[in-house]
Amino acid sequence: MKIRALIAVIAFSCLLMNANVYDMPLVHKVAKGESLYGISKQYGMLVDDLLRLNPSAKDGIKVGEELVIRTPKRRVEAKNDKKQNVVEDDLSVENDPTLSTIEVSDTIIEQPIYNVAIFMPFMLNEETMSTATRTYLDFYKGFLLAADALKDSGQKINVYAYDTYNSIDSLNLILAQPQIQQMNVVIAPPGNTASVKAIANACDKSTTILNAFYANDTTHFVKKNVIQANVVRDVMYDKTISWLVNEYSDYTPIIIGSPANKNRTSMVEEIKRKYKELDVECKEIIFKRSLNVVDLDGLNKRAKYLFIPLSSSEKEFEKFIEPIKEFRNMCTEDVALFGYPEWVAFKDSQRTSLHALNTVVYSRFYFNEKGDKEKAFSQKFLDVYKAPIKKSPPIQAVLGYDCGYYLINALRDGNGNVLDADLKYSGLQYTFDFTDVEGEKGAENRSLYIVRYRSNNDVDVKVL
Repeated sequence: MKIRALIAVIAFSCLLMNANVYDMPLVHKVAKGESLYGISKQYGMLVDDLLRLNPSAKDGIKVGEELVIRTPKRRVEAKNDKKQNVVEDDLSVENDPTLSTIEVSDTIIEQPIYNVAIFMPFMLNEETMSTATRTYLDFYKGFLLAADALKDSGQKINVYAYDTYNSIDSLNLILAQPQIQQMNVVIAPPGNTASVKAIANACDKSTTILNAFYANDTTHFVKKNVIQANVVRDVMYDKTISWLVNEYSDYTPIIIGSPANKNRTSMVEEIKRKYKELDVECKEIIFKRSLNVVDLDGLNKRAKYLFIPLSSSEKEFEKFIEPIKEFRNMCTEDVALFGYPEWVAFKDSQRTSLHALNTVVYSRFYFNEKGDKEKAFSQKFLDVYKAPIKKSPPIQAVLGYDCGYYLINALRDGNGNVLDADLKYSGLQYTFDFTDVEGEKGAENRSLYIVRYRSNNDVDVKVL
C-alpha cells in the first residue's frame, strides 16, 4: 500500500492520511443573500448532501441559521472559487503504517475525535524545495510518527496542515476559514509575535495555541489559551544560575573573554550579580586576540576554578579552550567550564574538549543521539520516509514527535482541552511540564536541561 501525504495550501484544510482528504464536520452560519446552492458550492458539496445533513433546510433557510457541513473526500473548494493547489510531498513509502493508524472513518464512534492544525511556511509555491521547507516537513513527519506510536491508546485525531507562506496575509486567510474554529489545538508557525497573536485572536478561547518555535515570544502573558513550549529567558537564567552557584559553591568563578565581548553577555552579568549577593568575587581575565596559558599564571593551581566565558560563539571558544585544558593538567584540583546552549551542537572535536574540562551546559533541549530510544526513532524515521533526520539542533523531526506525543496525550487526559491536562512529558529532545502563569494568563514550559560532559566521555543530563 502506498501512502501519500497531501498538503493543502493557504486557506484549504486537508487531513493527511491514506491519500484521502477529509474535512471535519463544521457549522456554517447563513448570511444575507446566501442560498443552499451557493453554500454547497462554497464547501464543495452537492445540494442533496447538504439537505441530507440538514433536513429542515428543505423548507428554506433563514439568515443566522446554522447548517451542519461535511465536505467530501478528495476535494475541497475555496470560497473565492480559485483553484485549490494541492501538492504531494515525497513521503511515499511501501507498507507505511504511520498515516493509516490515525485514519478517521465516517462511522459514528463514541470516543471523541480531536482536531490539530499545524501552521507552517511549507512554501509549496517554490519550484525547488528549500532546506527550510524540508525542515518544516520534518516537523510534520515527526508529528505523524508520534500519532503512530500512540495508535494503541485508542485516541483518534484529525491532523490538518496549512501553508502560511511565511506571510501574515496568508495566515489571516487561513484564520478566516470557519473550520479553524473547530480545532482543539493549533501549532503556531515559526516567525514572530504577530503570528502567534493573530492566531490567538482568531481562534476560539477553548483552542490551545502551542508556540513551539519562537522562544522570545510572550503572548502567553496576555492570552490565556497560548502555551509557550520553550522556557522563557528570565526563568531559564534564574534556574541555571541558582543551580550553578549551589553546585559549584566551592569553586572560584573566572570570567574570561575578549574585549569585544566584555559586558555584552546578559547571562554573565546575572551570574556576577548573583555571586555578589553571596559575597563571592568573580575574577576576570580579558585577553586580546586569544587566551594564553601565561594569562593564568596568577591562579592557584591547588584551588578549584569554574571558567565562565563572556561569549557563546564557536569562534570565541577556539580562542580560549586549549590554554584552559593545558592549565587544568597543571592543577591538583578540579577545573570546570560553564557553557551555553549553542554548544550542544558542537562537532566531535569540540565535544572532546568539553569532556576534557567537565563542561556543564544549560539548554532548552537535548537529544542524546547515542541513546536507545533516540536511535530507535532515527531508524524509524529512516525506515518510513527513506531519508535520515536532519540533525541541526533542535532537530525538527524530533520536536514534531515530542509535540505530537505530548499533545495527543494531553488532549485525551484533558478531554479535548490541553490546558486541563495535568501531564508532564519527558521526551526525546524536550521535556514539557507546563505551569500556569500567575493571573489570567496562559502557560509556559519551565523545564530546563543541564548537560554535563564528563571527563570519562559520559554525558549526564539533569532536568531542572
